[in-house]
Amino acid sequence: MARNISIDALAAMAAGNVQPCYLVALELTSGMQYFWTGIGNLSWNSHTWTGTGNLGSVSDITQTDDLSAENITVALSGIPSSMITLAIDECRQNSTGEVWLGLLADDGSIITDPVKTFTGRIDVPTIEDDGDTATVSLTIENELVALQRASSRRYTNDDQHIDFPDDNGFQFVPFIKDLISIWRSKGGGPPYLKLGRSVRYHRRTIVQWAMAQTHNAPQPPKAA
Repeated sequence: MARNISIDALAAMAAGNVQPCYLVALELTSGMQYFWTGIGNLSWNSHTWTGTGNLGSVSDITQTDDLSAENITVALSGIPSSMITLAIDECRQNSTGEVWLGLLADDGSIITDPVKTFTGRIDVPTIEDDGDTATVSLTIENELVALQRASSRRYTNDDQHIDFPDDNGFQFVPFIKDLISIWRSKGGGPPYLKLGRSVRYHRRTIVQWAMAQTHNAPQPPKAA
């Protein structure tokens, strides 16, 4: 991930009078929520970021030269045990989590602009409960993890309705699959391209072939 540090931030670091902080944006059940590792509210990027003080933490963010998927953990401690269920219900697996590294000026204002250091997907939360209070930790997985995970989505009509309820195009997929098998075994059908053991049909070729099969319906015999 590219790092673009603003001129103001570089000047403040050179002067040595800055305080680093993390800003964390989490996509929760109630919507996007914004936190930062300080006290009180902080205004930045048209949002109000809620301070977690010493109760919030962000694990080390590792950057590598290869394409390994490094994850991070954000945690919030001091949650009353009676509110654990509410905290868990707020967590949405596979939703977005983003982290910025910011610098604070002497007056507590944010120095433009914080640097985005991590973007990923939220995994299931873990809980440590000591009886009175609890700590909820969220692992934010690197987006590269998706390349290592088998897709659970399918090219089926039911699956298509998850995102597009009115799209019924995939209801014809089983029929088309059977029809292609017939074409390959008995001949006929549109031209195809054979790549090794794989057979591929171009959509334009199928449409042209289908249009050529159009026939007028037989007319009823005329009355004598």
